[in-house]
Amino acid sequence: MYVQPKLTVWLLAPLVACNDDIEILGSSFQELAHMHDDERVSFADEQWSKNKPRGHNHRGLQKQERGFGDRCGNRNGCAAGNECTEVAYGNRCLPDNNCLEESFATVTFDEQAYKDLVFAAAGYSESEFLAALSNAKSGRDFLQTDEWEAITTAFRQNMAPLKALQERSSGCIDAANNETSGKQDGTVSYIGLHIEGGLLVDFTLNYLVASLGTDQKTMLRMCPGLELGAGAEVSFVFGFTNTDNTANMLCVGIWLDIDIIVLAAAGVAIGCGFNGVFFYEFTIGGGAGLGIGTSLCASFEQASTTDETNQTSWLALPTP
Repeated sequence: MYVQPKLTVWLLAPLVACNDDIEILGSSFQELAHMHDDERVSFADEQWSKNKPRGHNHRGLQKQERGFGDRCGNRNGCAAGNECTEVAYGNRCLPDNNCLEESFATVTFDEQAYKDLVFAAAGYSESEFLAALSNAKSGRDFLQTDEWEAITTAFRQNMAPLKALQERSSGCIDAANNETSGKQDGTVSYIGLHIEGGLLVDFTLNYLVASLGTDQKTMLRMCPGLELGAGAEVSFVFGFTNTDNTANMLCVGIWLDIDIIVLAAAGVAIGCGFNGVFFYEFTIGGGAGLGIGTSLCASFEQASTTDETNQTSWLALPTP
């Protein structure tokens, strides 16, 4: 299966909740998705600077402690619970790696057993699910298949094992995102399905369930234009953001893998939304070690993809 990502960001404009001044609107998503890594990083750096949360001095000369997801350096160190970590975007304050390693030191998570549990509850095998993806004429068609409905329902009904794994790291995230870092109270956490499509992967699709207390939101995230060299498969993700509002997760941004190992068979990535929201994410299973590389991604509510007023598919698959 080869996926041609014809989606343009102007199409996503009514589906996402990003700042009105994001200059990405009107640009070709396909062109941006195929930028070289250094071009994507420069583009992301420019957008982050323009759309950073008001009241946070990310680049100024004032010496101050930086919080979870903020830039850091010799002059501006990180608040307690964080460590200044070098990533492709420059140094960022990320949760203390020693804390994460200790949290996961005694963890045993059988990803294959969990996957088998979810698919058994759905009543489909993984190969049947991926066949439905391959046979779909469009992204909207796929999201209306029985296989998609079954797997997402089964996942929501069996989130406890993955949620328990996520909660092992929640103390480290809470410490990194505390009041001394200048952030608002509360951190949105999320768990989800991670779907990679194609032998030369041209997209990933994440089905995410985000929660903050009783506030829960289900959303999709798509990252087109990837070439990871991995076969189509399903794995799992969990992550955290530096926002206290699930709606802020609906945005366009840049995601990239980072070289941190805190849990066996887990990949770690960060995402910078152009609305200033920062994501810290773990991929468990088949996607670990492959991940998303560096990619432009867009998140939106699933309901929007079936809007009959929008006649253009958000994901264009070839006609058989």
